[in-house]
Amino acid sequence: MIKCDKCGREFNRISNKEMHEKFCKGVKNTDNKDKDKKDIKDNKDNHIHEFILLNPRYPSQRKAIENGFNLVCKSCKELE
Repeated sequence: MIKCDKCGREFNRISNKEMHEKFCKGVKNTDNKDKDKKDIKDNKDNHIHEFILLNPRYPSQRKAIENGFNLVCKSCKELE
């Protein structure tokens, strides 16, 4: 993980960090969306899944349908 020098926010990619630093004011954001995403990844079984139907018009979703999946969760991208 790469940290911002100004606010301490962590990034997986250098390019994301560089883009963030252009607009960073040095104040750590308490409403960190990345933290929420991390919590969802860590606690996949503890959140409510919001499923949407797969669309066969899109090649990646068509492959998932061919493999027997019909739904995908919006928040954790888990196939069902």
